[in-house]
Amino acid sequence: LLKANGDYIVKTAMTQSDTKKLKRIVEDYFNETQSSKAKYILSDWENISNRFCKYVPHSMVEKDLMVENK
Repeated sequence: LLKANGDYIVKTAMTQSDTKKLKRIVEDYFNETQSSKAKYILSDWENISNRFCKYVPHSMVEKDLMVENK
């Protein structure tokens, strides 16, 4: 579990685009390192990818809301 200062960041849902980017990062990492952990994650990506989440600064969330409300 991540301990983070909630005054600065907030947990948000990962978008489909975020998930695709993350998979590419894990694939690249595996290709470079042959990491057993990366191999395990990729072997069951459909289930394991749902365990990841995204943390962003509050200012990003506020900015996104302002854009949506225009």
